[in-house]
Amino acid sequence: MHRKFFSVRALVLLTAVIALPVQAELYKWTDAEGRVHFTDKKPESAASKKVETLATPRASAPGGRNAETAPAAGNTASDVLQRQKRMADILAQEREQHEQEVASKNLALAARKRKCLELRDYRRNVEGSRLYDVNDKGERVYMDDKGHSSHLKELDQAIQEACQ
Repeated sequence: MHRKFFSVRALVLLTAVIALPVQAELYKWTDAEGRVHFTDKKPESAASKKVETLATPRASAPGGRNAETAPAAGNTASDVLQRQKRMADILAQEREQHEQEVASKNLALAARKRKCLELRDYRRNVEGSRLYDVNDKGERVYMDDKGHSSHLKELDQAIQEACQ
């Protein structure tokens, strides 16, 4: 009888130990199309970043109790809510950073388009007109044909760089 009690006790203890939570790693990675994924396995083809280690419960212990009821599990409702809040904060920060990058790129693109249009307009105006500079005496000094064609070549090169 003593042996039977001891083996039942050992069996319950062994089951409780097996039912303790295991540590799971959570990885965040972005695919080729820019979508963000969260997985428990590190992807082989993409660069990933380990976000945090989570305590996940295993199967239920005998008697309907699960690992969440154990005080050492660290998987209380408040812990789960805190993890969810941290993940939401991480996603919100990344979304905000992405939106700032897109806005910055859009501003740079708009400035580049504006510069392209200004250079093209200036070239149209310069092409058929005589260019001059003002010397120290305040007199106009007109550009000769060689200087004019050189200036047009420089403008063409600047337009090519700005309008790509």
